[in-house]
Amino acid sequence: MKHAETHPHITVDYLCSNLETVLDKVEQGGVGFVIDAGDGKGSVILCPITEYDAIHSAVGIGNAECTPLSEKIGCLLDALCVVQQIYAESNAKVTHLEHLTQDYLHALELEAGSYHERARIATALKQCREERRPYKDNVYLTESVAAYLKSKEGQKLLGRLEFLQNLARNSERIVLGKKYSPRVLTKTEYKNVAHKLPTATTVVPEEVETARVQFADEV
Repeated sequence: MKHAETHPHITVDYLCSNLETVLDKVEQGGVGFVIDAGDGKGSVILCPITEYDAIHSAVGIGNAECTPLSEKIGCLLDALCVVQQIYAESNAKVTHLEHLTQDYLHALELEAGSYHERARIATALKQCREERRPYKDNVYLTESVAAYLKSKEGQKLLGRLEFLQNLARNSERIVLGKKYSPRVLTKTEYKNVAHKLPTATTVVPEEVETARVQFADEV
């Protein structure tokens, strides 16, 4: 049984530069999926290792400080949809290859006469089984989650997540579209306040003004 590996940092430079070799070693270690925390800033990469040559999908979750909550919930919904897609496609491929296996077995039993004919069919059969294995692993890894999401409870869960996403999106729309209405300044003054500040008015006490006038008269 293959397992999932989390936080392996396969995207760092010294691993990413030789990614195919790294992934081959990971697969040999019995890992079916890799969930990588990326550069540590909130990004996530999810991919089936056995399908590296034709990766079904990649799910990214951006930086928590700048990614709206509605997008994060959307990423979760996308990831759940990816699980369903991987299961459906892998299951269909397994069924196809199992039928092909039966064709080869019957050809080996009924059609092959010479040693070379039996060898060719046996080689084709081996290649068929090897091609089937990664798809079978994908089915095993995603079957339980896909089955739950297809159930009534799973559909309710998806509906509630979509409802939460809409709530978050509405709140974000209100905040992002919010405008301030000035309480003292007029709208024109508010728009121009950055270009021309109000002029301060200086109040001169009466006794100071009287002394100034007297001094001017004496001069």
